[in-house]
Amino acid sequence: MYSFTSTVRFSECDETSTLALVPLINYLQDCSAFHTESLGVGIEFQRERGFAWAITSWRIEIHALPKLCDPIRIETYCYEIKHTHAMRNYALLAEDGTVLVAADARYVVFDREDGKLMRIPESEHIYLEERPRLAMGPLEKKILLPGDYAACEPITIGKHHLDYNDHVNNAQYVLMALEAASALAEIGMPAALDVQYRKMAFLGDTVIPHVRIDGPLICVDLASEDGSSYAIVRLACVQGA
Repeated sequence: MYSFTSTVRFSECDETSTLALVPLINYLQDCSAFHTESLGVGIEFQRERGFAWAITSWRIEIHALPKLCDPIRIETYCYEIKHTHAMRNYALLAEDGTVLVAADARYVVFDREDGKLMRIPESEHIYLEERPRLAMGPLEKKILLPGDYAACEPITIGKHHLDYNDHVNNAQYVLMALEAASALAEIGMPAALDVQYRKMAFLGDTVIPHVRIDGPLICVDLASEDGSSYAIVRLACVQGA
């Protein structure tokens, strides 16, 4: 297991001085990035060999969120590697060890030149640990899109949306979904977040959020101009939070 400690910063908080959702996701992503670098198989290692990792789906369960200046610890480990995918758990803990956030993620490896999925290289099996999956809800294979949606203002992908792979960063899709949903209704604190990434968006692409709100359940289809989905984001929010 890899872990690092931090303190919740002012720049990471929302208007209630609570860690915001996108910085939370960034903490989880940073933890796995630090893990790869600590093992000597990080970004430059991957670049030299022409491949990169990508998340295809998240399940994030939020029990509580830390406040400004709270000390936190973020942990991660890989509990499964198959030929074409790997599974990784995350936890964000309070100073006393209480699990505030638990997450499960499914990863794949793609060829940086042609963008196609590839078999996970033997070098990447270094992550695998004999640990059980965290006790949490299932990571669904496919989020279904129920009923009708309201189309929101299109988003043109800019450089600030991209990560080192030159496609839209995972957390940016969540931010797009939150902003689109917030334009239609007041959103409470998410208790659970499911995200499925279906294809990559690049600089200059247009993303059209389609939002459906059913009480505390919010589903956002971040679609391309041809109607196919870049990502599906579903939030189960605490009403009145």
